[in-house]
Amino acid sequence: MLLLAACSPVHVVRSNQARTYAGLSIHGERRMEIVPAGSTHGHFQTVTLAPVLLMPEVAATLSPGVGDRLKAAVSSQLQRQIDRRLGWSRAGRPGTGLLLLARITSVKEVSVGLNIATSVLMGPVSKGQLSLEIEATDAGTGRQVALLLLADEADMRDIRKSYTLDGHAKALAGRFAIEAVEFIAPMVRSRQLPGGRNCRALHPGSQASSEPRLQEREGVGSSNCK
Repeated sequence: MLLLAACSPVHVVRSNQARTYAGLSIHGERRMEIVPAGSTHGHFQTVTLAPVLLMPEVAATLSPGVGDRLKAAVSSQLQRQIDRRLGWSRAGRPGTGLLLLARITSVKEVSVGLNIATSVLMGPVSKGQLSLEIEATDAGTGRQVALLLLADEADMRDIRKSYTLDGHAKALAGRFAIEAVEFIAPMVRSRQLPGGRNCRALHPGSQASSEPRLQEREGVGSSNCK
């Protein structure tokens, strides 16, 4: 089966609403970033996700209901990764809050009819795409501390999501959320578990996660991770 054989260019798309794009570095056509300065590492105690914004010019091109579902998917995936990777936040001291602003800047829906028609002989050929801009700002001052622009299209992992308009874009939202939280993680202060262990370092996928059951006992990824 030749899954998703059709190709089209994928580029990151700016919202033109970030505080600045000065210093934006290019990492191919699918990623651009303003890296957090070293002085911000460990500076922030809490992370707050603002309501996800779907750019009006993008919303105008989407089928009914797709925009709302994508906003919900981006928001839930980002919040899930924030909770999982950084731990549940308590009220931070003034000036130590990090605010994330996510903007959906481009979406390509799946052609469901085309994928149904081609599935028997060659597999689904229509790929969904998503472009997302994530700006991190100091909640106390409004100063931008990092910026990440991502874009991609569906691939072999997404074959089962080839028959809904937004299936591919929602799958990409999940992958982008992982990248985004990894990107901001160095700026967020580690939380200490009893015994001086690092809350963030014990999350699944980290080098310290050699004992998965220890994570469960200590409440990692849950409200007990403080």
